[in-house]
Amino acid sequence: MKKLSALFAAVVACAVLAACGTASGEIEGDTFHVGTIPNPSDVAIYLGNTQGFYADAGVTVEPKVATGFAPNLASVINGESQVGFAAVVPLIVAKSKGAPITIIAGADKAPTEYDPATDPDRVFVAADSGIDAPKDLEGKTVAVNALGSIQDLGIKIMVERDGGDPEKVKFLTLASNDMAAAIAGGRVDAGALSEPFSTAAGKRGLKPLFSYVTSPTPGAPVGAYFTSEATADNNVELMDKFVAALTKSNEYAQEHPDAVRTALGGYTRIPENLINEITTFEYSSTITDEQIKRLSDLLIEYDYIKKPVTGEEILR
Repeated sequence: MKKLSALFAAVVACAVLAACGTASGEIEGDTFHVGTIPNPSDVAIYLGNTQGFYADAGVTVEPKVATGFAPNLASVINGESQVGFAAVVPLIVAKSKGAPITIIAGADKAPTEYDPATDPDRVFVAADSGIDAPKDLEGKTVAVNALGSIQDLGIKIMVERDGGDPEKVKFLTLASNDMAAAIAGGRVDAGALSEPFSTAAGKRGLKPLFSYVTSPTPGAPVGAYFTSEATADNNVELMDKFVAALTKSNEYAQEHPDAVRTALGGYTRIPENLINEITTFEYSSTITDEQIKRLSDLLIEYDYIKKPVTGEEILR
């Protein structure tokens, strides 16, 4: 885990250095440049525009696609983006390591019960692998998108709960679109896949083992929108308008799955045949102090962070 800590420390340090010499964080006019990562989690950013929620609130939202968490973090801290989308776990890790960020709203959350057929975030193995329980991953190689995420954390929790040794699981970073082939070809023993890749893996005949989110942390927040502390502090009224409109967008997404699928066809590269089959997420803007504490405690328990993060510290 020392390698992981060094990696996040470097990411945070680079982001903070990039912010040196920037303005106070005040937003020019009413425009929010929002760093997105094209996937079903941040669909509310796009629905807010198409449904007019932002315009009604008196703000302008311009999505900008980022390649991952690190560039989104740097862009938000240095003021190029006023808001970014990211998974909650790396946001907590970054905050613990000194990143001046604030979560302004949730994006999506895990189901409260695991359904092996429909859960959006599942660990898959080959059907003939002989891997039938989390503890069977001990000594195996498991592909994840990135280290320091809910994927490897959730897998470790489940392996230990099932009586295995999580330190004996070998994690390999791999792009989601390569994982199913890697599992089927025997290059890795298992892989952590979210939609649309989890549905594609099931159609390929791979076997779901458990959810790396729902199984260890049912109902936990998964994705979130964040800003810099400076932007949050210096644009209170404008940020209130943005968050209110974003909340409406999340509520609309939760109530209109067909609209979500239509939006996904416009800003993601999900094949059309999969869009109509994937499980749409559970959208919610709410993240509680208790949920942050629970995730922070787990991150400390599994040696991802040394300093705990409270809801008061990270939530707006």
